[in-house]
Amino acid sequence: MIRIRTLIAVGLVAVLCALTGLIMLRLSEDIRSTESATNLAVVNGELSTEVESEVGQALKQILSFDPANPEATQDAAESVLTGKAAEQYETLLGDLEERAAGQELTLTANIAVIGVRRLSATTADLLVFLDQSSVREADDSSSVSAAQLQVSALKRDGKWLISTITVI
Repeated sequence: MIRIRTLIAVGLVAVLCALTGLIMLRLSEDIRSTESATNLAVVNGELSTEVESEVGQALKQILSFDPANPEATQDAAESVLTGKAAEQYETLLGDLEERAAGQELTLTANIAVIGVRRLSATTADLLVFLDQSSVREADDSSSVSAAQLQVSALKRDGKWLISTITVI
């Protein structure tokens, strides 16, 4: 009689342990599939550094302008922009070239802070704080302005391309 009760108790404990294990397994799957768990910006410092470096350098190139060499800015834009960002930039660059040529305006962009908000193997969302200084040759005046940008990038053929730029 005692032996049967012991076997029943051991059996119940085994069933409870198995159920607990299944519940924990299901909960761990839920945790691994959350947005923060799939965000590589949280767990992959090397990839975060790579996208910050490439996008930061690209922004410096496309947001700097020398009226003596406007082709450099245009060439940079063609190599680092895609989609909506490329379309927006064409409009911006046309306006800038008109103003800069007449005023001999030189623009230099410097990244103050850049950080990855969301990252996967092929997409990234970044927040960028930059300073853009301008020098007008005609009257030797200068100014500095700050900008905050939300930038999205896509990785194609091993290179990060900027797909959207939003001023915030």
